[in-house]
Amino acid sequence: MIACPNCQISFSPQQRVCPRCKSYEPPLEDRMEYLERMAQESLNDGNSPGFVEASLVREGIAPKAAQEIVIAQSQKVRRAARGRGLRRIAVGLVFLSFAAGLVLGGGLIFAEFGSKLLLRSGLLLLFLAVPLFLRALYNFARGRD
Repeated sequence: MIACPNCQISFSPQQRVCPRCKSYEPPLEDRMEYLERMAQESLNDGNSPGFVEASLVREGIAPKAAQEIVIAQSQKVRRAARGRGLRRIAVGLVFLSFAAGLVLGGGLIFAEFGSKLLLRSGLLLLFLAVPLFLRALYNFARGRD
């Protein structure tokens, strides 16, 4: 929030001037921080970089500056998505290893009833874990969720 020195009210940096006195403009760095945050949220929500850049230009940012903001915020979004992707891959590997262990354990001692249960549980876990693991790899490669 920004405090207007003329009328002593607080207002959002989303507004270009004080809503009451209409004469005070917020500092440029506060407005830029707000617009960068909004660009990152918009990219996180899945909007295209072109759409985000156009909305920044509508807010009064020069096209070159808007392009630089979109590039920087896109990189932050991709970095965060890749971090989540790595965690998903690690969890997927744990599940795949556990499922493979169940399948191998059930397959090696197939004569007993418990081994059939192990084998079925392992196959079910593999059936569930493989698509999730492949999706995590795909999301990691794309850099988007």
